[in-house]
Amino acid sequence: MRELRFLTAVFCFSAAAAVGGQDFPEPPADSASAEASGLKRVTIDELKAAFVGAREERNPRGESHLAHYRADGGIELRSGSSLIDRGSFSITAQRGGSLCLMLDRQMNQRLCSIWFAAPDNVHLYGYNPGDGKFRAISRPAPR
Repeated sequence: MRELRFLTAVFCFSAAAAVGGQDFPEPPADSASAEASGLKRVTIDELKAAFVGAREERNPRGESHLAHYRADGGIELRSGSSLIDRGSFSITAQRGGSLCLMLDRQMNQRLCSIWFAAPDNVHLYGYNPGDGKFRAISRPAPR
């Protein structure tokens, strides 16, 4: 009976920890590690295709949110029904292809990321192009 309670507790904890039905995979620590592990850089055309619509994202602190990338270049970040931030995004040729955000609460500071495709070809890992530090992991939101 104790084993059954333990397994039930583990299952409930795992289900509660999952976002969108599954956990995010662990990304390489930095862009140099992503390159060294053979991950493919996401091209400009792939960025344009991936970053339109709703995406689940997690930052380095483990905080998750839903990002709505609109075809007109607008973006909204939400946690549940609460608005976190809004602004605009662009995809540029900078550093071989970058996604750049300008968010209202960040005082329109331009934050760019280079992206690598995870081995599962679902998740994308974003890194600061300047210092290579991990910025975010992103995947399509469930419909």
